[in-house]
Amino acid sequence: MTPAEWQHFAQVHGERNLPDASTYMPWLLAEARPQVLDAILGKFPPHLLAAYREQWAPAYAALEIWPANGEPVPSDAAHDR
Repeated sequence: MTPAEWQHFAQVHGERNLPDASTYMPWLLAEARPQVLDAILGKFPPHLLAAYREQWAPAYAALEIWPANGEPVPSDAAHDR
């Protein structure tokens, strides 16, 4: 894709995913290498960077998506926490 096509793609999908950014971004970046994480977070506006570091990432890290016993947590139980 050309740079203009990538920019269009990023704009469209950024707008589409914005309502779910608090869950989507921590999931997307969960396994990122530190240098990749720094590069991506370096492009965040200050208010979104603060939200990511102070709220989104800690909330995502606290989820028990795959608990130690290997049994997935039912979605209604995970939501009640």
